[in-house]
Amino acid sequence: MFKNFTLCNCIPLTPNYLIYVKGLYDNGDEGSQKFPDISLDPNGLLSENEFRAQFEQLWHSYCAGNLTFEQDFQFERQYNQLFTPDERGQANYETSWKLFISWWWQDPIGGKSVLERVSDLYIEEIWHGLDKQLSLLPKERDSIRYEIVMIYDRPFSHLPMNFGAFHFQTLDALLPVCKKDQIVETILTNIRSYKP
Repeated sequence: MFKNFTLCNCIPLTPNYLIYVKGLYDNGDEGSQKFPDISLDPNGLLSENEFRAQFEQLWHSYCAGNLTFEQDFQFERQYNQLFTPDERGQANYETSWKLFISWWWQDPIGGKSVLERVSDLYIEEIWHGLDKQLSLLPKERDSIRYEIVMIYDRPFSHLPMNFGAFHFQTLDALLPVCKKDQIVETILTNIRSYKP
């Protein structure tokens, strides 16, 4: 077993904002009733292909870095790339950002609060499931920090969710019943393949 294994839940703003904006586009393009159920000026939105490309670029760039709150603030300057580079796109960006922030920080029912409460309920259960399995892994490192990064919904289905020292976890794996064994296996697979 590792001398020092840290498991923590992380609730970052950036991937959740990206998914929030994806929901706005889905509602405009597909006419779906997906959260958030609001509409923006269609003339300030990118084409479907342009949006997908920008989303993917930001997703990969975010996942390549260290997950910190400072990284969220660095990415904030890039969010407007998800909209057209004109006044209408800027207005859509500002509207989406204000709506997201008011939902994200609203306590006790905002996005961040809900993700924290739900993941806090299950992190110990996941740790106990891992504790038994970690001793079976070959010890290649003295310590590892692993993060379960909570997001409220999936990004595009083809985008990666698993990385060496962290993975994205959606609420549906924790509610209504925690899929602990599946989460533990994901963590173990990532640790086995992780090369710091």
